[in-house]
Amino acid sequence: MTTSGEGSGRDVFAAIRDRAFRAVRPDRLGQTNLYLDQRVIEAGEQLGPAFQRLTAARASVLVFADDEPMANFGHPCRYLLFDPESGELHAELPARFPPWLARIPETLQAFHEPVRPVPAGSLYHVKPSWPCPVLWPRGRRHAIFYAGMSNTRHLNDMEFGYRTLVHRYGFAPGDITVLSYDGTTNTQEGANTIWPGDGTPYQIVVNGPGNRAAFEAAVDALKPRLHEDDLLFIHTNNHGDNDGTQSFLSAYPAWGVYFANDFAAKLGELPRYRSLIVLMEQCNSGGFNEPVIKLSTADATSVASAAIATQSDGKIEATEAFGYANAVRNPADSPQFDESSPAGGRIWLGRRYVIWWWWCWVLREILEQPYLELPEADYHARLRQIEPGLRQLAASLDDQSEMLRKEMTGAIRELAAETFAGQ
Repeated sequence: MTTSGEGSGRDVFAAIRDRAFRAVRPDRLGQTNLYLDQRVIEAGEQLGPAFQRLTAARASVLVFADDEPMANFGHPCRYLLFDPESGELHAELPARFPPWLARIPETLQAFHEPVRPVPAGSLYHVKPSWPCPVLWPRGRRHAIFYAGMSNTRHLNDMEFGYRTLVHRYGFAPGDITVLSYDGTTNTQEGANTIWPGDGTPYQIVVNGPGNRAAFEAAVDALKPRLHEDDLLFIHTNNHGDNDGTQSFLSAYPAWGVYFANDFAAKLGELPRYRSLIVLMEQCNSGGFNEPVIKLSTADATSVASAAIATQSDGKIEATEAFGYANAVRNPADSPQFDESSPAGGRIWLGRRYVIWWWWCWVLREILEQPYLELPEADYHARLRQIEPGLRQLAASLDDQSEMLRKEMTGAIRELAAETFAGQ
C-alpha cells in the first residue's frame, strides 16, 4: 500500500468505506452491517471457509457486508473487494459464511452497524419459584450439547439449557457432555467467564471441542453406558447450512462441515434405549429430522429443529416444548417437528406420577426454605445426595397408590351398583 497521495493509508480506507456504503441499496442501508478488514489480502488467499471455494483474484482490501446480521450462518452475505492502491471496488462475491476462520480478526472493524444486539443494562434477578424435584424412576438420563463455531450468544444458550437440565430436571452433571468451540468457554469473540442471565460464573463444564470427532467420541462413550430404560437428550446450537444436497452443522476450528446423514448414522450405532429428544437450533437444521428419525435406535424419538432444510433460521412434553418455541420464535425461522410415533411427542425429561398429588406439597414444606437460602447450584448439589432415597420412596408410593386405586375402584363400583342397578 502506498504511503502518499489519495491512495495512502487512512485516505484509502476512508475512500473504501465511502464506496462500500454506496454499494448498498438505499432500502437496505438500515439492515446491512459493513465491516472493514484493515489489512491487504494477498492474491490467491482463501476467503472464509474452504467449502465456499472463494479466493481473492488479486491483492485486495475486504469489506464484509452482512445482509442478515441477526441470523446465524449460513445466510446471505457478501465480500466486497477493493484495490488497495486506488480504493476502487473490483469484485463482489456472494457468500453464506463470514470471511474469517476460528476467530473474528482484530483487524476487522464495523463502520456501518445499524443492526446490533443491544447489551442488557442492569437487570434484577429473582430466583425461580421452588421446583418439585424431578425423579427418573428407571434408567438414567444422558445429554450431549454441541456447538462448533460458537459465538457468545450460543454459549449463553447452552448455559441456560445446562442449568435447566441440572436444576429443574435433576440430570446428573456427570451424565452431560458439552462440546463447544475449542473445548473451553471461549468463543469467536474471545474468553467468557460470567453468564449474563444472572451475573454469576458459568456453571457449564465444557468437555471437548465442537467438531465431528468429539461428537462421535461422545456417542462411542455412551455405547456401554446406555441401557434400555435410558433417555438421551441432544442439543445442537451455533451455525449450519445446506450444501444443496443435505444440511450440515458447522465445526471447529475452521467452519468444518458435519453432514446430517453422518450425524444420524452415528446415532444409529447406539444400542436400544427408551427415548431420544433432539433439539436443533442451527440454520437449515430441518434437514436433520428425517435421517435422525429413520436411524434412531430409541423406542420413541422426537426432533425439533429451528428451520426447514433450505432456510436459515409443569410437565412439558416434546410437542408442547416445540409449540412454545414456535410461538416465540424469530420471525425468520421456520421450525420443524418430527416424531417416530405419537410416543415420540410425549417424551419428557422427568417422572410420570400416578395420583399422589400431595407428594410435592410434602417436599415443599421441607425443601423450599433451604432452596431460598442457598445458592441455586449448592441447593441442587445437596438435593442430588438424597435423590436415591427419594426415588425409593416414590417407587413405593407408586406401588401403594396403584393398589389403593384398584381397591377404591372396586369399592366405588359396588357402591354405585347398589344405586344405579337396572339403569
